[in-house]
Amino acid sequence: MKYIEIIDFWYSDNIKKHWFSSTPQLDKEIREKYENLWLMGMNGELDKWQSSPEGCLALIILLDQFPLNMFRGQAKSFQSEKKSIAIALKAVNCHFDEKIETDKLSFLFMPFMHSEKLEDQERAVFSMKSII
Repeated sequence: MKYIEIIDFWYSDNIKKHWFSSTPQLDKEIREKYENLWLMGMNGELDKWQSSPEGCLALIILLDQFPLNMFRGQAKSFQSEKKSIAIALKAVNCHFDEKIETDKLSFLFMPFMHSEKLEDQERAVFSMKSII
């Protein structure tokens, strides 16, 4: 699978309306389509995606957003959180946030919001202010 397929899926009109109000059917669809890819991402097999802005965004969606759907209500849903934070930080440090469309940036910054570290939370507030 190519990273653009994740971006196309996540930003499709059908999925956008469920970003913050998923359904059991959507959670199942994401699990069936992306769980194996998520495992690959967790194991570093997709790290090459980090060489581009869109690749970082797709990897963040895969590691930060999809587990919340795939493993809803389970501790496993947070298993890839640290890696997604590291990728988001790399993306910002590489100025990839300047190369991604504004309407897609919130999910690039979302790992900072999900973090329990104050430093990451502050980074989330600062980053989100730049797109409001």
